[in-house]
Amino acid sequence: MNMPAFLSILAGMLGMLAGILLLVFRERVLGFIRDRFERIYREDRLLEHEINSRLPKMPAVVTVAIGFAAISAGFVAMGLNAVI
Repeated sequence: MNMPAFLSILAGMLGMLAGILLLVFRERVLGFIRDRFERIYREDRLLEHEINSRLPKMPAVVTVAIGFAAISAGFVAMGLNAVI
């Protein structure tokens, strides 16, 4: 197996792991992100309804996680294609 193919497969597997972990722990990830944003917005003295409208929602986290998994699957496919 040549090195670029191996690295492509390895990068793809790590990216898929990151995407899967984001999907599995999406509640915790969203909670962490929302806490960070809320702290910043409170420092800017925004009103409560403005803060709530600006905070990230669950579909955004799911979209990012699926994107990680899909792009990483492409890396794995490219690496396997180079091997075959």
